[in-house]
Amino acid sequence: MISMLSARFSACRELVRLRPFDTSTQEGRAKERLRLASLTSISALLSRVISMAGPIITVPLALGYLGHDRYGLWMTVGSIVGMFAFADLGLGNGLMTELSQADGRGDLSGSQRCVTSAFIALSTVGLILLGVYAVAFPFVPWGRLLNAASPDLLHESGAVATVCFITFLLNLPLGVVQRTLSGLQRGFQNNVWQCAGSMINIGVVLTAVKAHASLPILVLCVTGVPPLVNLLNGIAFFFFQRPELKPSLKEFHWATARRLLGTGFWFFLVSILLAIGVYSDNVVVAHVIGLSSVPLYSVPSSLAIYLGTLAAMLYTPFWAANGEALARGDVGWVRLNTIRIVKLNALITGSAGLMFVIGGPIFLHLWIGRDFSPGRWVFAGLASWAFLTSVAGPLFMILNGANSVKIQVLVFSIFSTIAIGLKILLAHKFGIAGVVWASVAPYACLVLPVIIVAVNKLLNRSEKARVEKTNDIQLSLAECKKAIT
Repeated sequence: MISMLSARFSACRELVRLRPFDTSTQEGRAKERLRLASLTSISALLSRVISMAGPIITVPLALGYLGHDRYGLWMTVGSIVGMFAFADLGLGNGLMTELSQADGRGDLSGSQRCVTSAFIALSTVGLILLGVYAVAFPFVPWGRLLNAASPDLLHESGAVATVCFITFLLNLPLGVVQRTLSGLQRGFQNNVWQCAGSMINIGVVLTAVKAHASLPILVLCVTGVPPLVNLLNGIAFFFFQRPELKPSLKEFHWATARRLLGTGFWFFLVSILLAIGVYSDNVVVAHVIGLSSVPLYSVPSSLAIYLGTLAAMLYTPFWAANGEALARGDVGWVRLNTIRIVKLNALITGSAGLMFVIGGPIFLHLWIGRDFSPGRWVFAGLASWAFLTSVAGPLFMILNGANSVKIQVLVFSIFSTIAIGLKILLAHKFGIAGVVWASVAPYACLVLPVIIVAVNKLLNRSEKARVEKTNDIQLSLAECKKAIT
């Protein structure tokens, strides 16, 4: 047993190095994928450890400074803006998939066209949305939309919404930087920049609170950090590391842009459905239970995100790795590594979830105060959600890498329809816990079983296609040899 663990540790240690493996062989390509994934996972862990300090320091500070209603207003607006994650029309996810496959084929010119076309298309989308928002702003009943009753909240609601939306639009084209690095299996570079962003975020919140900044200014300080970090990341990558991939008007290609839109369209639909089914929680709580109850959901849910953090660190890098591997026909590698990651994620998230349910309420009492008590069932539901999504995550990385998104659209359209109805119904009956479990039940009974079946079918088809291609090549070689002799 000890010798087996020692051998595995040595194998893992061999992967964690800066020098790349020789990718001219199948074994070398497999090791290189794991090396890049390991670097991304380790750097993501470091990034998360640093970022955890942010909420621990800033949430009690901001909550005490703003109060429950104003903090709830901020979180509710953030949820509404989060529902616009689909505004990139799926181009970011489409770019990742196309880049990973182009990288597998060694197609540099195709990679150049993908990056430029995505950046220009997203910049255009951002400008259009900014114009639409400017026209629609005076006609939006912000107070009624956000359930802001007091005059102060009513006055601040529009300003907070504007700040969140503008910084979101600025980050829209800059998100190409992260997608490009992830598509090239260089996600570890993104994580290093995220570490810097987390430290900047703590500093700006402390400064804004100390200066007694208004709510819109405080929100601007926080939401302005991601676009700034992405901008600096892009300068470092496109100007110093890979200048041949730098976006340029002359590299814009309509056919590539249309292909990215075609690939991204299905990701776009998935984003919309997830926004409706998942990101609507704060909005449902605000309207059904009350704006002052939003922190009782948003604070523990922000902690629950960390339950699946390590799991996400392990499986996210395999989106690009699976796309590159499937493009090369390395189906066995995809299947074997996915099974390993699913088992490991189940163990990690299950254990962390149990500790979260037991210790979460105690931690909140010490952190926020004894009068801040969402209830044990809220913690249990959040832990269950983290477990399910962590187990399903590696399976989605196969579907995404293979550009198999239509099945996801189908299953999430059914999931979101069921979940949103259950959220409203159960919120009236069980409060915040009902909102959480309204997502857990349909995900466990519908999404996970369907995705397991879909992945098995996809890998079986890919394996069959690989065998047929290999047989055709061998037959052609045999015929050539026969003709020569």
